[in-house]
Amino acid sequence: MESILPLLSSAMIPIIQIILTKENVQLYGDRLFDLAEDVIKDSRTQWDDAALLPIIIQFRQTLDIPDLPGRWPLKKILLQRRLELQLQEKIPRPREF
Repeated sequence: MESILPLLSSAMIPIIQIILTKENVQLYGDRLFDLAEDVIKDSRTQWDDAALLPIIIQFRQTLDIPDLPGRWPLKKILLQRRLELQLQEKIPRPREF
């Protein structure tokens, strides 16, 4: 078990580097905030619109997460980033069988 932990941690670091780029944080953050905004706007009450939407706007500004238009193809972007890192030899290429 102890010998597996170093292997797992060395395998997880490249994955974390792929996920935690500024672009991905902005994309995932935008999707999360869009979801919250949609739920708030679709609710029957008005108090949440007045209280929570300004908080979301403040979070967006503080975390530098712009309100991006439309839906972004996150899977395509992540696969493209993985390919770029593979070409730079930062992460191993998948084995072919």
